[in-house]
Amino acid sequence: MKSIESIRANVMAVLFCLFVGSPLILSLLTALIPYLNEILIWDENAEQFRNEAEVEDEKELAELRWEDETLQTYVDAYIENRVPFKSDAVALAANAERQFIRLSNGLCRWGAYPTFYGSEYVYVPSMEALAAIPDYESDAIRVGIERFAMTVNELAAHYPDKRFMIYLTDYSYTARSNPTATLVSDFIDTEECAYVFSLYCTAPNVTLLYDSFDNIHNFYTYYYTSDHHWNDRGTLRAYNRIASTWGFETLENATYKRADGPDFVGSFARSGLVYVSDPPDYVDLDQSAIRLEFGDYRESGADHDAYELAPWPAKRWEFYGLFYEYCPSLYNDDPRMFGRKGLLISDSYGYSLGRILVHNYEYLGHSRALRAADIGSTGFLPWLEDTEASDIYFVGHARNFSTFLERNPWFFAGV
Repeated sequence: MKSIESIRANVMAVLFCLFVGSPLILSLLTALIPYLNEILIWDENAEQFRNEAEVEDEKELAELRWEDETLQTYVDAYIENRVPFKSDAVALAANAERQFIRLSNGLCRWGAYPTFYGSEYVYVPSMEALAAIPDYESDAIRVGIERFAMTVNELAAHYPDKRFMIYLTDYSYTARSNPTATLVSDFIDTEECAYVFSLYCTAPNVTLLYDSFDNIHNFYTYYYTSDHHWNDRGTLRAYNRIASTWGFETLENATYKRADGPDFVGSFARSGLVYVSDPPDYVDLDQSAIRLEFGDYRESGADHDAYELAPWPAKRWEFYGLFYEYCPSLYNDDPRMFGRKGLLISDSYGYSLGRILVHNYEYLGHSRALRAADIGSTGFLPWLEDTEASDIYFVGHARNFSTFLERNPWFFAGV
């Protein structure tokens, strides 16, 4: 009996040491053996945040302190992102919870149910799609949109010879078709946000367009099932609405093509821990006359270097951002467009739209200041004066419009 207890104690001691020391062991192994990191500890959910968790700059590393817990936070993140097969374990646990939720929903027959306990996303089985649970911030959205609309109206009055367009996209958090919309108190939908815009954008040279889908099938026809962005069909639909409103050539007969890569698994799928994917399709247009400029870098509109050179997992998780990589300057060498200039201020919805919209201009300047991540953007009026653009577009979803002036109080300085 004594020998058995001794063996058991030794085994438990070894297992304990392996458990405690596994992050250190794996770090040493990955430093010694190339590509072992990709084989053993590839974490599909944490990989995109791993670079943010690591402190590569020696000065920053030296500034970490025990007293203010920056050192502990760094160590915790470093170890957490190197736990073997962590994403698989987390996804497996979420899937198990989802199965229990699905079984209980058999009695209630809700049109959607949480992707796991405490999730901010729901799975819509009829569409094999995901939706976000709306927030309780309707008053803040109304007030923010009022401020933005009044500012644009003043801008348009100051430049009566220029055309201004606001394109309000639909968005899972404000979509009427969201199956959880009726369960949230004081829910504000995209159409109501558009109504607020219409009350304050009264200048004759301001055009308001918006997407609002009551039918869930229509919504997922034009928006990704795994992500919050519009898809290739949604982008083309938006362009055709703009074109028919402002007299451009529409692309009603355009076709679609699949990018050379895996299916797209968007941000809702990653955060909701459920595998839902979309085909990586795009609008098949002749882009030979289009040039993109990123500072000193030049690229043909027909190329998508960021996507084509990306590793397979990145193509899978970040198709939209990589394929429609943000570009501040888009040029069209078609001589028929000579002298026509436009400006596009958008959130990430404008990434895909800009590549089609530029076909109507010699130059299309693009600012992504509407993105929630952009803070402190300035200099719109000098930009407008320098480019002598005749058409100005504001494209984004309601929440980004509502917080824009709070994030960028000096963007319209001088208006």
